[in-house]
Amino acid sequence: MGYNYTNRVIESYTVDYVSGGDIKLSSVTSGGGGVSCCFEYYPDLGEKLLVKVRWQVDGCTYVLRNPVTNATADVRHLYYQEKMVEVERKTKGVPEFVETHIFPNGSVKVFLTAEMSSPILRLDATRTDRSSFPRCKNGKRPPQ
Repeated sequence: MGYNYTNRVIESYTVDYVSGGDIKLSSVTSGGGGVSCCFEYYPDLGEKLLVKVRWQVDGCTYVLRNPVTNATADVRHLYYQEKMVEVERKTKGVPEFVETHIFPNGSVKVFLTAEMSSPILRLDATRTDRSSFPRCKNGKRPPQ
């Protein structure tokens, strides 16, 4: 379950290379993301569990031209950030959810919970959405 406290839609995020899908902007009552499946968890491997969280933080658009038909389409190029995060266990029983909370300052928290939580931050649902991407430099696809 993803929670997005930034000011842009996160089009893609992963936890240990498992896709969490996209996360809309969190509101007062909603984290912004849906539930995706599945994540392997081995509680007997030790107390400390670290995961790599990777999420889209920005992007730009460029025009792609089909050389055969000459048709054009706007394509998005996404930029990502990733961090190793220690997972906090919020349940004594068997965890049912992996919650990923992405904050405006670039910090991330990951929790194991028995049920879905309410958002940690109560952000105004009408805050400025900065999900639109500018044109890429020179209108071309950036190098990988």
